[in-house]
Amino acid sequence: MIVLTLISDKHLRQIYAARFESMGWQPVAVSTVEEAEKELEKREIDVVVTDTLLPVATELPTILLLDEITQEDIKTSNAFKVRKTLLKKNTSLSSLVKMIRSLV
Repeated sequence: MIVLTLISDKHLRQIYAARFESMGWQPVAVSTVEEAEKELEKREIDVVVTDTLLPVATELPTILLLDEITQEDIKTSNAFKVRKTLLKKNTSLSSLVKMIRSLV
């Protein structure tokens, strides 16, 4: 499984990539929307984990991780067909892995 991870925090990006790799998945870790768009053009991505909405990834299973969730965030994530919107501080790595498995 190929997991595109667009997370602004470098440390979190590295932690997620290491965990996904330990699961036998292929992590593709990027820090900008532009990099994510290039990766989406180059390869078949199975799931997206992001803290930034990706307009070009609306057909992919997407998990949106936010620092806080507002009503506007919910409306926007629904418009982008985000499957799950979660609070970063409440989402453990193991629960994120379970969530990814449930989407794919």
